Formats: sequence, C-alpha cells, structure tokens
Amino acid sequence: YDNVYNNTILNNTIDNNVHRGFRLRNGAYGNNIENNTVDGIGPNNLADNSGINIDGSMSNCYNNSVENNKFLSSRYYGVYLLDCTNNSFKQNIISNNQVDGVYLNGAGNNTFTGNTLTGNSDDGVHLYQADNNTLNENSISSSTNRGIYIDSGDAGSEGNLFYNNSFTSNFIQAQDDDEFNRWDSNNLGNYW
Repeated sequence: YDNVYNNTILNNTIDNNVHRGFRLRNGAYGNNIENNTVDGIGPNNLADNSGINIDGSMSNCYNNSVENNKFLSSRYYGVYLLDCTNNSFKQNIISNNQVDGVYLNGAGNNTFTGNTLTGNSDDGVHLYQADNNTLNENSISSSTNRGIYIDSGDAGSEGNLFYNNSFTSNFIQAQDDDEFNRWDSNNLGNYW
C-alpha cells in the first residue's frame, strides 16, 4: 500500500499467496498490523516474496507497529525492511522462512522486542547497511547459518544494540563483521 497512514490491519490469515503478505511503501506511516498469520508466500525466489515488506526506498515509511503476527514459510524473508525508520516489531513469530527471518537493508532506528525466530534457512536476522536498530528480548534459534549476521559490506551496519536476547542451536550464534555495535545494555547481555 502506497502512502497509507493510521490504519489497522487485524485478524487476517493469508495462505499460499503468490507475492508478499503485507507491503507498506512510499511514505506509509502510523499503521498497526496485529494478530495476522501469513503462511507460505512464494513461489518466486524474490525478496518481495516476504511475509511483510516495509519499503521506504522512494519515501520513508515510519512509525508502523507490527505486533503479535505470524510470518511463516515465506519463499524469501519473513520480514523485509528497506530504507525505513522507527518501526516497531513486538511478539511476532517468524519461522521456517527460506532465506532470512528478518532482513534489514538500509533500515535504521527500528526496534524488535520479544519476537520468536526459529528454523529460518539462512540467518535469523541479517543487517546490511542498517544503523541504530535495537533488538532485545528476542528468542533466535535453529537458524541454518547464523542467529544474527551484521554485514560489513559497503557502508557497514553501526550503532545497533543487542541485549537480553536468547541464541540457541544456530549454526553460528552471532557474527558481527562491524566493530561499532553493542551487545549489552547496562550489564544486560545476551544468552548464548
């Protein structure tokens, strides 16, 4: 949806859709997406085939809240954020996606709190040119590759904060290829 604001999307089930489950883009702000289930997005192997895509590449998308949803078995990402800021993800289940559970590309100042990410086929969370995001109290498990991957490619990803997260049974629990991120807050670290 382009340039939509102050809407609530509540209690929907989207099964086996050809493209994305939800898409906010081009200036979308103040929207609440709550208590939805998105299961089986595909069949094409494109980044757009994600459970939810918030795309601010043309005009920032900001202050959207995504809470208590399930993003399951997408052909690509469960959650895909592109060039957007100040969005909040709370208590979502993001599992069994064929690439990453969450992919942040150029996205900054977003928060992920209390989410469960399990069984994603590459990384649980992948940050690429993504700065100043906060991830806390998330459970990240059984990722085929890394629980969290901070990619240093191009401009890197800096100023991100990770604390009170639980990492279990990932092939690599976390990989930070940048040097300007924090893995604790006031002595509150992460469980490895």
